[in-house]
Amino acid sequence: MKILVFSDTHRKTEPMANIIRKNLGKVDLVIYLGDKYTDLAEIRDDFPQVAFLGVCGNCDLFVSDKYPVYDTVSLEGHKLFFTHGHRFDIRVSDTVLGFEAKKSGADIALYGHTHVGAYYEKNGVTFFNPGSLSEPRDGKRGSYGLITLTPEKATFEHLYLP
Repeated sequence: MKILVFSDTHRKTEPMANIIRKNLGKVDLVIYLGDKYTDLAEIRDDFPQVAFLGVCGNCDLFVSDKYPVYDTVSLEGHKLFFTHGHRFDIRVSDTVLGFEAKKSGADIALYGHTHVGAYYEKNGVTFFNPGSLSEPRDGKRGSYGLITLTPEKATFEHLYLP
């Protein structure tokens, strides 16, 4: 199973749409980690043949009462806990996010909010942040993630805009 992961698009939807368009038939799911949930709603309408999951971020004030700030999904023998990260103080530490992921039984924690890509394992949880597609804060180009899941393993890639 292949999953595209996006975060922090901040109303710049065209790059996300282009990436999804190029990957039609190659990916099984798109997960959106917030900061402009309306971006997800717009994209979802353009690609009815694609499965989407998403959560709200700190900039989603007008829709945060309608959509979750975190969620979980079980796929290919893995459980993913996904969130924007602001409610778990991810800019300060990964401790709360890791605790909540473990509490939910997840082996993978996906988050955004920092606008900086990350990939590491800690206390039995793999943490993955795809970075920001439109406003990166790490001096790199806009980025997104690709996760490949099999029952035996999970692989994580950061991919960058040209």
